Amino acid sequence: MSTNLWDLSPIPLPDDKPSNRGRFSDDRQYWEDVHKRRYLQWQGVDSIEEIAAVEGVTYNAVKHSLMWCEARLPRTEVVAAHQTRLRLQAFARLSTRYLDELESLMSDPNPVIRSRALEHFRKTVGLEGSGGVQVNVNQQTALIRNGPHSFEEVMDKVRAKLLEERRNRISE
Repeated sequence: MSTNLWDLSPIPLPDDKPSNRGRFSDDRQYWEDVHKRRYLQWQGVDSIEEIAAVEGVTYNAVKHSLMWCEARLPRTEVVAAHQTRLRLQAFARLSTRYLDELESLMSDPNPVIRSRALEHFRKTVGLEGSGGVQVNVNQQTALIRNGPHSFEEVMDKVRAKLLEERRNRISE
């Protein structure tokens, strides 16, 4: 006997699925949640067949949900999601063998082997991009009163502080 999502859900789900799927339907939020849940399950390395079997729907229904979600995302996010999924699938398939080998390489006494193993691990889990430079921009602003307002002013203060420290060292 197979259990489906409606039996396992902590939130009581209606027994009959809503039939009105229009843009202004009262059931629209229900269907959006269904599509998003299926997409998240798929990103979590569940296959389309597994999701369909658990929910008791067809393969095409799950495929439609995935396409529905991806159509609403920017192209770059879709490509990133596919790359993440492929990386997670590969890691799930090879995890035990990969971790055993990585552990043996990291315990090697040769530091070159250890650094190369660490570099390979970073590339595998996606900590290093394939490009030459990877930049993260954090746009935070702060209001500073009675403080420096430009890079030059900060550098002038640093120079003054260094000169003061040198004078103190010389006088001692």
